Amino acid sequence: MLNGAAAADNPRKSACNGGAVAFRPPMTSAARRPPLQESPTNFGGLKAAAPGISDDPGGLKAAAPGVFQRSRRPKRPPLQARKTRSGNRKCGQEWLQTAVNTSIARFAFFVIVGLAIQAAAQPAFVSEFEIAGFSCDGCAATASDALKKVPGVTRVDVTFATRRGRVESTRQIAPAEIRTALGKFGFEARFAGDVVVAPLTPRERAALDIKVASKGEAFILRDHLARGKFTIIDFWAEWCGPCHVLTPKIEHLVKERADVALRTVDLQNWESGAAKQATKEFKLAALPYVRVYGPDGKFIGDVVGNDIEKIKRLIAERSR
Repeated sequence: MLNGAAAADNPRKSACNGGAVAFRPPMTSAARRPPLQESPTNFGGLKAAAPGISDDPGGLKAAAPGVFQRSRRPKRPPLQARKTRSGNRKCGQEWLQTAVNTSIARFAFFVIVGLAIQAAAQPAFVSEFEIAGFSCDGCAATASDALKKVPGVTRVDVTFATRRGRVESTRQIAPAEIRTALGKFGFEARFAGDVVVAPLTPRERAALDIKVASKGEAFILRDHLARGKFTIIDFWAEWCGPCHVLTPKIEHLVKERADVALRTVDLQNWESGAAKQATKEFKLAALPYVRVYGPDGKFIGDVVGNDIEKIKRLIAERSR
């Protein structure tokens, strides 16, 4: 026999009815489920009609009966989302502006540094000129070494093919300094505006006291001295480039002064008799080479290289 509490706890059983228990069949799942209801938005009654729950929360569906409309998203995000996006956009713009400013600053820095380096590398003084007297590639190297010894020179460019030279220096170098440096080796620097001394014509040469003392053979020096005149003995060779620069200048000196005579000695090569004699007797080591004798036949001095000014000084000093 069951009391009321027991009957409530067990749905399959009910209260006593005169000592007899009435059996109630169990409820099926269909009996427990609330019935489905038809609605314009509930096709085929698929949605459960739960009391208190709206089928159209927010009223986003149209009120027209029998018409189903899709719910639309709000056109604008919530205020907080808009603030977040605005903050992100502002932050991105600030970052971009900072990056641009940094790039500009770096570019300006490198430009300034580059200009400073270029200005520092730019030489203070530059001298460009032609070089006469070259006969081989080695002449360019010799001339370059001679120019590097000039005080203040920082860079030297000498090209054999173009016969041109370029000197960079920390001070203004006079053309005479460059001529002197190159003249020691028989070369001549020719600057813009310089007058080039041309050789005399055969007729002009024949009218002056210019004679050949030797063409490669050994010779007796005293037999070729001009009595009462300054005698210049010019040792040269056809293959000597600097010799072709100096000899015309000596010829013009003879043309200018009647008290000067010129005697030429063509060595031809270093194995000739004249070359061996000059090497042994006069200590000749390089061409061009000149010996100067006074009107009395006495030796005054010698000149190595292309230095016509020194020849003139030797004669002038003895003429006083």
